[in-house]
Amino acid sequence: MKTKIFLAMLLCPILALAGIKYSESELQVQNVNAVKNGQNLDVSMLLDYTKFPIKSNQELRVTPVLRSGSNMQALPSVTFAGHNRYYYHKRNDDGTVNLLRNGKKAIFNYRAAVPFQAWMNSCELVMDYQVNGCCGNTAATFETPVKSINFTPPTFTPAFAYIEPVAEKVKIRNVKGTAYIDFIVNKTVIDPNYRRNKTELAKITNTINLVKNDKDVTLKAMAIKGYASPEGSYENNVRLAKGRTAALEEYVQNLYKFPEGFITTSYDAANFQGLKAYLDTNDVADKNGILEILASDLEPYAKNKKIQTTYPEEYAWLLKNVYPGLRKSDYNVEYTVRSYTNVTEIIEVMKTAPQKLSLHEFYLAAQSMKPGTDAYNQVFDIAVRMFPDDPIANLNAANSALQRGDRISAARFLKKAGNSNEARYTQALLSAMNKDYDSAIAILKTLQNSLPQAADALKQLEAIQAFQGK
Repeated sequence: MKTKIFLAMLLCPILALAGIKYSESELQVQNVNAVKNGQNLDVSMLLDYTKFPIKSNQELRVTPVLRSGSNMQALPSVTFAGHNRYYYHKRNDDGTVNLLRNGKKAIFNYRAAVPFQAWMNSCELVMDYQVNGCCGNTAATFETPVKSINFTPPTFTPAFAYIEPVAEKVKIRNVKGTAYIDFIVNKTVIDPNYRRNKTELAKITNTINLVKNDKDVTLKAMAIKGYASPEGSYENNVRLAKGRTAALEEYVQNLYKFPEGFITTSYDAANFQGLKAYLDTNDVADKNGILEILASDLEPYAKNKKIQTTYPEEYAWLLKNVYPGLRKSDYNVEYTVRSYTNVTEIIEVMKTAPQKLSLHEFYLAAQSMKPGTDAYNQVFDIAVRMFPDDPIANLNAANSALQRGDRISAARFLKKAGNSNEARYTQALLSAMNKDYDSAIAILKTLQNSLPQAADALKQLEAIQAFQGK
């Protein structure tokens, strides 16, 4: 059974039974608190209705109510009674009576507890007021909200700081490859039918044809660099590297009739760089010693000779198994690609030839999609694969990764995202999502006046820490 609490009030009667008027200053509810306490919800507040006008034959019944949607829980009522109504209740009710005579303040420290229900995690506390007359008839009813109650932990839902890339005025692209063309010993003439030359030459022509036959592309230049292995005299290796590179240039030129100057050539008569690359990535006996010789200032012939005499067994193995691969021709085909402005076309090109797109074109495609969807995220994943060292590509990919909850990928992309405000902001988001709120807040405080998203993210994190009691 609910306990009813009555307070007598001797106040000036200025309310008519119809058309009750009041102001907030007349209905003061202060120090409102709602706390989960085990299986209960404890509610406390200070009720001050000293200034509320009521006649001697009237009473003000106040009922705190918890409400959320269709759910409602009324708490025990408090009745502030005028003089006559007070004595009426005293004669007829069994409830506890708290009497305040004329001149006393009508203040009540309210406390109540109700069993906690799940819907109370997010609800509103309202005060339901009912003014009753001398015969128990209701003169007026009204209510006022006093507190929003929320026990649901605040979530972190930041805005993400993508950067729109600057459009490229001219999209210059290139295709690189390596051909291992075999020559008769000490000769510089190409025989297409010799050993594997048909296959190796086809690498070059297929690359050129792929670019040449694309209607969206214009060929601009080609570069060829020939390499000789280090054994033998350096002078002869110069002759071979230079002559064989010239032979490959002539072979290509005869096929395509490019304008004069279209093909440029260079050569390396002792491919020690290739030898070092092999040793860096493979286990070879005495590799450290060989690498020390490669790093020395010896002339090419002397350097190779020292490897041969210092490590004869290892040198013999390298000569047979590694040196043939050092004789090669690297080629680079440069071309320009037209710009794309139609989003539908950009998406189609992205599926078949993403290397033809600029970062800005990738960004345009993403803007046509719903953020956070698989298609949206895929755009930024492909873009960063096409531009793996570009800070903006990495920043946007990091944002995309964070949006889908992939913190590991986000951290990897952020390593190449630079130190812009947006990159630092995204690092703060990553720290926050890793629950390192202190680090995130420290960064956001430095950005809150320069980056719009930072102030809101900072506010959210501070709310989370406040909820956690920090």
